[in-house]
Amino acid sequence: MDKQNISRAVFIGIVGLGIIVIGFLLLKSYKYSPIENNLSAENIQKYKEWKPPKKGVVLAKKVEKGNITQKSRKLATGDSVAIKEVIRSYIKEKATEKGVDPRKALFIAEHESQFNPNAIGDSGISFGVWQFNLKANPHISKKCALDYKCSTEIAINWLANGKENMWSVWRMRKLWYNEN
Repeated sequence: MDKQNISRAVFIGIVGLGIIVIGFLLLKSYKYSPIENNLSAENIQKYKEWKPPKKGVVLAKKVEKGNITQKSRKLATGDSVAIKEVIRSYIKEKATEKGVDPRKALFIAEHESQFNPNAIGDSGISFGVWQFNLKANPHISKKCALDYKCSTEIAINWLANGKENMWSVWRMRKLWYNEN
């Protein structure tokens, strides 16, 4: 090999290593829910004592009963702490019922959508709390993907059957933490 080829190979190797290091640094933020693990005791207490505004409570009750109308869906952007808590509680409940680690289910839902029932991703082909890709999963309707109860039933069944690798965020987490 001549010097030019050696220099080119070294350069490509250094660039490739740099990309890998940057990727791992970015993935370092993928841990379990910050609400459960990373908040100080003082912030956890503030979080527990926080009272949602009246509109949030009413909306959370509508979400809890499954009565999200088009009007209330516009309000349910996932920014409401009350709605997020209803969805988190539902995911924990269903995961426990099916023998799935609730932390795993909550991690995936949080990192896919921040528990936003109206989240749209992947250039408009993934929807809901679990970000179901409707092209890859044509058996899931858009209506179900946007309904946190319907989509959670499907997601928890997948998790119970060992299909957590359906979500790229879980695969990336496993790579970062060197898990099997």
